[in-house]
Amino acid sequence: MPNGKATPLHVHPEADEMLYLLDGSIRVHLEGSDDAIVAAGGLALVPRGTPHAFVVESGEARILVVFTPSSAISEQFFRLAGEPASHPTAAPPPADAERFAAAAERAGLRVLGLSPFTPVEDVPVPASAGS
Repeated sequence: MPNGKATPLHVHPEADEMLYLLDGSIRVHLEGSDDAIVAAGGLALVPRGTPHAFVVESGEARILVVFTPSSAISEQFFRLAGEPASHPTAAPPPADAERFAAAAERAGLRVLGLSPFTPVEDVPVPASAGS
């Protein structure tokens, strides 16, 4: 993920999320807590049902994401929302808010609103956010 890449504020109602930083650093926002910086080798744990978001603070970051319990639903979101990289160093394509919204709905991910880190014009937020 490139510098400045941010997720919208969202929640996984049925799964805990673990973010393990392989490279780089991110700032993690958990609703009700102070933001935390997580660097390479660090771990962020997000209990199910907790509104959260993160932003890449380093030049780029590689993150291993694990959901517990594991399910096809979590994998389904990433397959539906993303595009396979054409090359390991290729820049990601522009975000597609409609595709993101459809993937979130099908996978049971609830988008609550804009990222707490990114200017409004830079964040794709599905029309269904907050509903």
